[in-house]
Parts: sequence; C-alpha cells; structure tokens
Amino acid sequence: MDSMRIWKFVFFVCLAVNFVLCLLLGSVLGVAVLSEEELSPTIVICFFAFIILYFAVLGAYYCYARWQTRSALVLSIVASIAQLIFLLVAEFFILSSGVSLYDEVTLSSHTITWIEQRPYLPIFFGAVFLPTFLCQMLMFHRFSCRSRLPVLQQGDHRRKSTPYHAEKIHISKLGDAV
Repeated sequence: MDSMRIWKFVFFVCLAVNFVLCLLLGSVLGVAVLSEEELSPTIVICFFAFIILYFAVLGAYYCYARWQTRSALVLSIVASIAQLIFLLVAEFFILSSGVSLYDEVTLSSHTITWIEQRPYLPIFFGAVFLPTFLCQMLMFHRFSCRSRLPVLQQGDHRRKSTPYHAEKIHISKLGDAV
C-alpha cells in the first residue's frame, strides 16, 4: 500500500469521526429544541454552524478531488478552521456557565443544562475532535504540497522552448532577415 493511499484512508476515517460528532451535536440540538429548556442562542448557533461547516468541508473536498482546484482546497481549509473556532466558542460558553450542580435534571428535559453539569463531556468532545482536526489539516497540507510545481535546483536553468531557439537568424540594418 503506497503512502498516499494510507493518508487518504486516515483522512476518510477522520471525516467519519467528524460525521459521528456532527450526528451527536445534531441529536443534542434536536432534543434541546424539543425540550422545555430555554436555550442560549450562542450555543445553538455554534452547534448549528459546526454541523453546516462539516458539510462545507465535505463539499469543498469533493470539489477539490473532482476538479483539482486550489480554491476548493482553500475553502475546505477555511471551513475546517471555522469548525474548530465554533467548537471552541461553544465549549467556552458551556464550561463557563454558572449552573448549580445540585439541581438534578434529565437529558430529555434539560439537555444543555445536563451537559453543563458534566464538564467532562465537552472536554472529551474537544479531545476527540482536535486530533481529527489536526489530521485534516495535515492532509490538506499534503494535498497543497502535492499540487505545487517542482522547484528547480540552483544552476538548473531551463529555457523556454521556442521554435527559433536553435536557429541563427540575423537581422540586417534595414530590418530584413538574412
């Protein structure tokens, strides 16, 4: 198995892990909307943006794999970085909330409060996503390096091949070719 095939396999495993994380966020968001809990708009926006940006990364990567365009590769890198930023903002708001630990709530009635009472859940989510993010960035870097033109060594001067390169054409003073 060549190295590029291994890298692609690892990248697709990372995309699958990212998809599972999006499913978890989608289910938490769905249960939270259906419950009687009042939701923080920041957390809802961050969760929703994380899910949308996953599909943006997936679509941009598909465009890059299909047509080999650098703009699609840049778009997938930007969407992946934005996904990390939204995750960090959501974790910050979840971990910094002043929820009392004495009120016992259930997952189905107060989903976000239940997650806020268990701070290890967002930390675990971030710990799973961070290696996935790093693997995606490494793979995007590998793709961008592979699509660059080879750099010439010092002293390796190549001339542009033109049809008159080897011919000796002399121009007379009057402007006619001799």
